[in-house]
Amino acid sequence: MKDVRLGTGRRWRHSATHQSEGYILLFTLGVLAVISVLVLSMALSLRLDAQLIGKDKERTQDEYVLRGAVQYALARLNATLEAQRQLAGRPIDALGRRKLWFVEQGSYSFQFAGEELVVYFEDAGILTDANLLTEPEWRILLAELGEVGADAASAYARAIMESKLAIAKQSGFNGFASMQELLQNQSLPQHVVRAVNSKTGMGLKDLLVVGSELKQLDINQSPLVLFKVLAGFGDSQLSNLQLARARGVISQFESQRLMYGSTAKQMTGKSDWLRVRIVFGSDRASQRAPMVVGLLKADSNSYKVVDQLVAEQD
Repeated sequence: MKDVRLGTGRRWRHSATHQSEGYILLFTLGVLAVISVLVLSMALSLRLDAQLIGKDKERTQDEYVLRGAVQYALARLNATLEAQRQLAGRPIDALGRRKLWFVEQGSYSFQFAGEELVVYFEDAGILTDANLLTEPEWRILLAELGEVGADAASAYARAIMESKLAIAKQSGFNGFASMQELLQNQSLPQHVVRAVNSKTGMGLKDLLVVGSELKQLDINQSPLVLFKVLAGFGDSQLSNLQLARARGVISQFESQRLMYGSTAKQMTGKSDWLRVRIVFGSDRASQRAPMVVGLLKADSNSYKVVDQLVAEQD
């Protein structure tokens, strides 16, 4: 009997030892699993951080390229003005024209800092200085761009005007000092800034400038939505204007007919302001690469940069 009890005790101790070793093994496996998860998480986090750093680096490089390209475009335009001044009205030969940039051409492709870029020119007088918009005009514009309700558009418009007045009191300027300051203003809803749900497919950077002190409409070139904002056009009037544009250049007589009853100022001739838009070439067109929009002013036979904005393409 004694031997049997001793044998049973040994078996019990042996079984308990195996159970203890099993618990230790399970605990060890559990710890290893946790460590593995932590290591994988850290590796993934480091990889994501590296990707973000890489994207930030690429974005910064793109911004430097675009800002440098504005200065390059400025130099080319000023070289053209200087050549025209020296020729004093005489025609430029074909070889000379290939070396110069004429804003009437509309666009040019060029290489800069190892990148293929395209520059587009348009008279900035066809756009409106954001600082000159009234609260009712802001209300109409925001409703058109963001598909917001009347109450929301009114609240946004009122907030923008209050923000502009506060900036004017603080800085002594007429309000917003740049498009960057306007677009980053907390009073503007981001979906409007980024042209999300825009009926026109255009954002504020496509319709407004800051610094020109111009508030006028060009019957042939101003964006159609501005005729709703500044001239109070209804849908039928806007449709008539679209049809007239489709037929060709609108004459002064037809312009007066189309604008009848509106007090909006009409643009006559060219302005001293030039809008320059530079984008990356076709090899990066599908990568949602950034773009730069610059506002230039012609002064004393040369252009100077008044404002520039680096932004994502809509």
